[in-house]
Amino acid sequence: MPLAICARESSAKCVKRSGTTISRPARSLHYQLFELNQAVFFDTNPIPIKYMMKRLGILPTNEHRLPMMPATEELQKRLDAVLLRVGLLKASQAV
Repeated sequence: MPLAICARESSAKCVKRSGTTISRPARSLHYQLFELNQAVFFDTNPIPIKYMMKRLGILPTNEHRLPMMPATEELQKRLDAVLLRVGLLKASQAV
């Protein structure tokens, strides 16, 4: 899910290249996005993905219907760190 939402352009390149003889660039893109994909499972879905979408300006709020709760401060820090490492968030924007 975050692959398609947070890194659409890279995802499209990865899929396009994976069906061709250019497998090395596709593999490189896969590894660049791997940590982002893992971050979705840091907590119960959709908590991480909704938080990341909010941080990237894709969602206006980080609201959840009960019984879901927003990301904890600890989870926010972990997710911000991932977004920083994959280049989707600037250091000045981190929690």
